[in-house]
Amino acid sequence: MLVTDARPLDIVTRKALQEETPFPLNLDESTSNAQESILAILVQFYDNNQNVVVVHHFGSLKMESCNSEAVFKAVVNTIEDNNIPWANLISVLMDSCNTIVGKKGC
Repeated sequence: MLVTDARPLDIVTRKALQEETPFPLNLDESTSNAQESILAILVQFYDNNQNVVVVHHFGSLKMESCNSEAVFKAVVNTIEDNNIPWANLISVLMDSCNTIVGKKGC
């Protein structure tokens, strides 16, 4: 079973990620109706209390630029601002965003 949650990162989720919980990041770049570049970040991990894999909304960031350096810095800052150990990150999943395929901008 997979449980999804679109709410912002809560204290319980942050605490789980700060402990020895392995997790992947799922990143998705998009452009809003207002033509703003948005980077959505989801985390997925096994929740021992619910005995299921859960997906939580880690954050949505308004981006001034969507080049690879800007996306990288945004992810690094988000992880470090939440005191989450890099050792817990096991993978990063991205769609075929322009940054990955070598196009400029979003």
